[in-house]
Amino acid sequence: PDVRELLARTRPTFFSGCVFAFSGLFPRGVPLLEQVLCQLICACGGECDDELSERTTHLIFRRPRTDKIQRAALMRRAHG
Repeated sequence: PDVRELLARTRPTFFSGCVFAFSGLFPRGVPLLEQVLCQLICACGGECDDELSERTTHLIFRRPRTDKIQRAALMRRAHG
């Protein structure tokens, strides 16, 4: 199949069920939906969130060892 056709079919659901949180990537106070990465994630069926939650499936970060990353590690241990 043509790559363009394949992308057109899969793009709306590519990140379906995925909830992304971010640490250190975007300036504080700027809404996530103004960020190009979040717009792309949403266009592909995913969700973006300011905070970690039970629903978070992916954490994207710039630097390791932030408070949010440590909280994610604790959450992962608690939920196996």
